[in-house]
Amino acid sequence: MVGFRKERSTQPTYTLLRRITLKKGSVLYIKEAQYEIEILDDQIYTPGSVDNIRQYSKEYLLDDSRNTSQHGVICKISGSSPYSCILFAGGGGTTIHEHSAIVLGNNLYIAVGDRLCCLRLPSLDLLWYPAVDEATCFGVYYSLENRCLISHGELTIARVNFEGEIEWSASGKDIFSEGFSLFPDHIEVIDFNHEKYWVEISSGKTVLVGNE
Repeated sequence: MVGFRKERSTQPTYTLLRRITLKKGSVLYIKEAQYEIEILDDQIYTPGSVDNIRQYSKEYLLDDSRNTSQHGVICKISGSSPYSCILFAGGGGTTIHEHSAIVLGNNLYIAVGDRLCCLRLPSLDLLWYPAVDEATCFGVYYSLENRCLISHGELTIARVNFEGEIEWSASGKDIFSEGFSLFPDHIEVIDFNHEKYWVEISSGKTVLVGNE
């Protein structure tokens, strides 16, 4: 690829209020416009049970496989009762961290298991939930310059549009577990063997550029 710029891409406008470590994971708080959103890893929740410590208004089972990831979402807005849901997905298990979710306008995009989900705010209605990786979706990013979502998967990097369609996916020689950086026109990602790749955002073209 020719002409890659080295400036880091501008990130979406959201404020990470705080991130606290719990016994069974982390909680991510996002404040965007009128919304205050809490996202947590809730592995002890049982679908359909009245004995759960925490209750959710909606349960979304995203596939028929064994649930390896269970993420609860609570959305608060002034003058209204909180909205809540819990998402269940298969694939590799995901934890909650600062790149687990982003808010753009009235939509929340969240990585759960092997899926990238879109929830409408504040109701938390589920709009779409494609499997973006054959194993795990580690996180979701927004490319301002290309007006698209980028999924950091264990096996693939994918460009996803706002209708939930995968426009391209790119893979390497091993899992993408050692680093991810978003630039205006490309993604830099490092695999398990510390080999570095550049992935062009416009096309998905991938170049191996050497070791880290």
